[in-house]
Amino acid sequence: MESMIESLSMGDRTSQQLVRYEAMFKLLGEIQPLEDIEAIAGIVAREWKYFANVVCWHLVIPLDRSYLVIDASRGEAQTLDLPDLHAWDHDLFLSRIPQTFKREQYIARSGVPEHFLNPSITELYVLPIMRLDRCIGVITAGARKEPFDDMDERFIKVFGTWFTDRLYDILMRKKHLDDLLRRATNDALTNLLNRGTIIERLEILLELSGRTGHPVTVILADIDHFKRINDTWGHLAGDRVLREISARLKQHTRLADHIGRFGGEEFLMVLHPCDEQQVLIAAERFRRCISDTPFVVDPDDGTSVTITISLGSATARGNVRPELMLKEADDALYTAKRNGRNQAVSAPVVLRAIKKG
Repeated sequence: MESMIESLSMGDRTSQQLVRYEAMFKLLGEIQPLEDIEAIAGIVAREWKYFANVVCWHLVIPLDRSYLVIDASRGEAQTLDLPDLHAWDHDLFLSRIPQTFKREQYIARSGVPEHFLNPSITELYVLPIMRLDRCIGVITAGARKEPFDDMDERFIKVFGTWFTDRLYDILMRKKHLDDLLRRATNDALTNLLNRGTIIERLEILLELSGRTGHPVTVILADIDHFKRINDTWGHLAGDRVLREISARLKQHTRLADHIGRFGGEEFLMVLHPCDEQQVLIAAERFRRCISDTPFVVDPDDGTSVTITISLGSATARGNVRPELMLKEADDALYTAKRNGRNQAVSAPVVLRAIKKG
């Protein structure tokens, strides 16, 4: 009789496992084709409960300079990008081992996600996901009313590992694509747009100006006496100066405008919309952000020098040729150089597209 009861119990358990596996494979099939992390998290928030006693969960994945945090409760998921971890998550990352926490063990801990404090949550199961020696994520699952049994934990491990791996791979693939795009469009030293990309942005805005009539302005800026910096303090100091000048110019560029490294110590700003009066204000803003604050050229002894830039600008209305604008701005820049440097000069006329017919 006992063996018959045991056999029936094993049969029921096998049936439960089959039902759970079917629900898990259905969920895997739904999210496998997706690349949108928020969409994937939302589906998991709604359907994980069908093959394990997981009614809410909390996932943390480390990024380069922040952490992706997903909180799921009541069938919905919220995705955040946080600069630092709360004490609870920090401790779990350090432990690197699966852990089970009864309610009385975690209720008073600092930084515990709010949805785990719900009175219906009786137990937490914490699963760090490891790749070689690196923790790529920690997922915490909450059980409602009944604690997790061994079958629940097995399904949490299987699906939780796959789920975290999937999101981590999406994030890494996006990072690699972003890196490739940045290398293709940005200057390696200054991280500004490279010459080809900034001219491409100029072409796009000139085409737009041809349709709207809104003015486009370019400013060419050149560092005054840059060779002296390299000759006196070396090329590493020169590189530091280029990076710092780039950062300052970018900080004083409007969100709708573009800035790139045009040549060795030349920078090109493309402003839209910006007319011949507005560019005077913009150019002065750029000039002063460089000249007003000295640059540290030797970090060891704190040596600093005042550095200036000269600027030349040209404004166009309509789809004029980019090379014509750049020549006018370059001529204005050399006028600024001849007149004593550390100043901005605008081209004498506004360029206009020649209407055909």
